Amino acid sequence: MVIGAVGGLEPLWDLADTLNGLMAVPNLIGLIGLSGTVFKLTREFFKKEGA
Repeated sequence: MVIGAVGGLEPLWDLADTLNGLMAVPNLIGLIGLSGTVFKLTREFFKKEGA
């Protein structure tokens, strides 16, 4: 709060935007790690639907 009051809001918003953007990194790592499982389950699902 002190930094925002003394230094202005622009750098604080920039920091908040950067940290929100960095939250995507663990999600992307998880998506890449689980992509093989998702493809396998999707193929199995559509194979059952087609039969």
